[in-house]
Amino acid sequence: MTGLKTVYSKDGTPITDLKVSVVSSSLLNAIGEAVFYVAKSSPKCRNEVLKWGNYIVVQRSGDLDDWVGVLDTPRPWHNGYVEVHAFDPVYLLDYRPAPLNATISGTAGEKFEKLLAIANGQEDTLIRAGEIFYGGGTSDEIVNDSVYAHLKKIRENAGHDWICTPEVGDQGRLTITMDWLEKAGVETDLELSQGHNIVSGDSPLEESGQIINAVEAVSSLDAGGLVTTYVDEIARAENGLRKVRKVFNGIASLDALLAAAKTFVDAQKAASVSTPLTAVNVGRTFANIRRGNMASYRYSKDGFDGDGLGQSAPLRISGYRFNESDGTCEIFSGDA
Repeated sequence: MTGLKTVYSKDGTPITDLKVSVVSSSLLNAIGEAVFYVAKSSPKCRNEVLKWGNYIVVQRSGDLDDWVGVLDTPRPWHNGYVEVHAFDPVYLLDYRPAPLNATISGTAGEKFEKLLAIANGQEDTLIRAGEIFYGGGTSDEIVNDSVYAHLKKIRENAGHDWICTPEVGDQGRLTITMDWLEKAGVETDLELSQGHNIVSGDSPLEESGQIINAVEAVSSLDAGGLVTTYVDEIARAENGLRKVRKVFNGIASLDALLAAAKTFVDAQKAASVSTPLTAVNVGRTFANIRRGNMASYRYSKDGFDGDGLGQSAPLRISGYRFNESDGTCEIFSGDA
C-alpha cells in the first residue's frame, strides 16, 4: 500500500484518500487500467467515494510516474470486499462524439487540439492540452465517430504519441495534462537482463505480427484519389516483398501521403518483438521506465544472435504494469 491514493470528484475536487494496494497499467497511446479492492467494512466503501466518473490518482513508489484514471465498470462484489476498476482518462474521449460529418483541418497536433476542445465543450473531462507537436503535413479530417477514435486514427497516420499525467494544483484540484508528441521517450542506458533486474517467465521472448515492407498508399478508393508507393528495399531484400494497399483518409498532398506511407512501413517492416519482462527496482531500474523510453534487453538462451542462440537488442517501452503488493513492474515493449 505504498504511495498515496486520492479520489477526486468529476470536477477535480479531492474527496478522500484510500489505503489500498493498486495494480496499475500505463500504456503509450492506449487506455491503461488499474484495479484495487476495498473492504465492505471500510468507511471508504461508499458510493460518494467509489462512484463511477470519479478519478483516482495513484502516487507510485520506486521512481515510477504517478497514475490517474476514472472509475467505471466492471465493479464485482465479492465476499467481504468490492473490486474497483479505473481507466486512463482518454477513456472518456470515447464518450464524446465529434460533430457528425464536420471537417477538421490542420496538422496532427492542430487536429488533436481542436478535438480535445470539442470533447471538453460537451462536458469537462479535466484533460488539458499540454505540450503539442504542431509539425508535419496538413490534411482534412471528416469526423463521424468519437473523439477518441479520431485521435487514434490521426496518431496512427502521423506516427505521433500521446501521454496523460495528473496535475494537482495549489488548491488541491486535479487536472490532467495530455501531451501530443512527435515521439515520446528518450534514450537511456537501461539494460534489462536475466539474473539482474528482470524475472523471466516460461516464454520471455516472442516474435510475431504481420511483416510489411512495401505499401501502395492511396488517399481514397474513389477515382481521382492520390496514389503513391513506398518500398523499404533493405527489408525487402531480407524477407522478400510484403506489400499491401492502405487508405490514408483525409491526406491532401502527395508529400504528406508518401510520409504517411513511410511511417506505416517503418513500423511494420520487421516482426514485432514481444518481451514480457517483469522488472525489479535494482539500482533504480524504475527511474528509466517511462512510456516511449529506449532501453535494451539481453538474453543468453532465447532468440537468434546470428546463427547461434541468445539475443541482445534495443527495445522501446510501450507500457508497464506496476504491482504495489510485490514491487514488480511488468514491462510491455515495442520495436525500437
